[in-house]
Amino acid sequence: MMAYYYFDFSEADSRTLDSFIRSLIVQLTANLPEIPRDLLGLHASYKENNQGPPSESLKGILHNILKQGSKVIIAIDALDECSQPEDLVHLIGEMRSWGATNLRLLVVSRQHFEGADALEELRPSYVSIQDEVANNDILTFVQEILSKDIKLRNWPAKVKNEIEIVLVSKSNGM
Repeated sequence: MMAYYYFDFSEADSRTLDSFIRSLIVQLTANLPEIPRDLLGLHASYKENNQGPPSESLKGILHNILKQGSKVIIAIDALDECSQPEDLVHLIGEMRSWGATNLRLLVVSRQHFEGADALEELRPSYVSIQDEVANNDILTFVQEILSKDIKLRNWPAKVKNEIEIVLVSKSNGM
């Protein structure tokens, strides 16, 4: 099973910890032969009062899903855009402590963000994409847009060169 979550900086609702947990539950249960009973019970108990269940209840459901034994890969993109990054890092640590040997996590984030110190405590393995390779890819993309866009392709070479330099230098590999 696999689940993916992107913390979109432009959508405040998608940046919360509860949205993240709910999305994982939806994605992971979609691959199960039946909806877990504890999830059905939780849904029934909160269905009428227009409130969602508390985070702790959602974490419990997620924990039970992960205990089921199937290999699970969870990709978390833009962790640094989460409105509660320290709480998310704490949840990641909690998930690891559940002892689910079938769980693999891939977390993508800017290098420096609120909560980075807490992430360090989890001793993650790093792969930096903020390097020259990423900058070359960004430069290639910018050059392609500048050469193919109807309005931009006729701009003076000096202006296009300045655009390339500024965009690549400010991108920081992102």
